[in-house]
Amino acid sequence: MAGIFVFFLPAIASTIVNLIPYTMEQKLGLQPRDQLIGLAGHLNKNDKSLVCTSPTAQAILDKRARELATLMDSPFPITVTVLRVPITNALALLGDQVIILSGLLDQAKSGDEVIGVLAHEIAHVVRRDPMQVSIKQTGATLLVSLLIGDIFGGAALSGIASSVIESGYSRDAEAASDFLGVTALNQLGLTACPLADFMGRISQADPISDIIPDFLNTHLAGNDRRDAIIALSQENGRAMSGYEWKALKSMCEK
Repeated sequence: MAGIFVFFLPAIASTIVNLIPYTMEQKLGLQPRDQLIGLAGHLNKNDKSLVCTSPTAQAILDKRARELATLMDSPFPITVTVLRVPITNALALLGDQVIILSGLLDQAKSGDEVIGVLAHEIAHVVRRDPMQVSIKQTGATLLVSLLIGDIFGGAALSGIASSVIESGYSRDAEAASDFLGVTALNQLGLTACPLADFMGRISQADPISDIIPDFLNTHLAGNDRRDAIIALSQENGRAMSGYEWKALKSMCEK
């Protein structure tokens, strides 16, 4: 039984994903998005709105998201949400949801870095990686629940089991998303080197990483990954003007 959940289910996760309609995945994606926003609300220590809503900055992100999603042949119209959370990260959720945390805007040195990260996250969406992870985590939850006879306890402990299951797959998923994202940037005539620089910088631990859930800090980086992105990058174009970067950078300041 353990073998079924630990080895067989992860092995066929991609096959199961292909059987799930895109419309169903979009609907399923709304729940983790709402849960993430609820969690982020506990980290938001001021009275400002949790969701950053600058029309100018949002339009910049939406434009690039549409272009990148089209080039990657995305089955979903990507929805980008920026949350006022002081963590340097971005996340791809089920369906069409991409979340950027404001700490990423604070740490980024250019709009090229932000759009590079956005390309990477859209690649995860197109590959349906979040759906595969959900399937594997569901299997881990069921396994623990069957072993201890407590569905609620199983849910609480499933994070440990799912982390073990994912350890052999996350590196491949990240590499594949890097390749797909950088390829799309190349097609737009944009450089991916800033993405490589950004990945290198965030490889150092975030000062508050010890108090946040693992899924908010899952993007491992290193010199090999940075070098691979640089090798894939073929263009020199910039993702946005200085004016646009200033607007995006200050998106969560109001």
